[in-house]
Amino acid sequence: MENLPHIPATPKFEIVPDWVCEVLSPSIRNQDLVFKRHIYAREGVTHFWTVGPNARRLQAFALSDGNWRSIAVLEGMVAISVPQFENLNIPHSRLWRGVSRSCSSGRPSIG
Repeated sequence: MENLPHIPATPKFEIVPDWVCEVLSPSIRNQDLVFKRHIYAREGVTHFWTVGPNARRLQAFALSDGNWRSIAVLEGMVAISVPQFENLNIPHSRLWRGVSRSCSSGRPSIG
């Protein structure tokens, strides 16, 4: 994206990214959905996605007047299509590859 074209080598970001994606896990799900999303909004991240591997669900939000607005909810094996990310081509078969619905710590594989 425009503000952060390359991921820095250090864990500290000096530039606010345009997009953040959190992979939800049962142990920190509330932290990602409540606490972190407020920080991202405050800092001006314009797009925030959550990926729930167990539910095979991707939810995309866009920042509008300081509040998150849901712009897409994709579940199961539907094609991934998110407004303003039309050129991003992640086949749904790759997003959930190796993720079992019963796995509590599974993370999607996008590579």
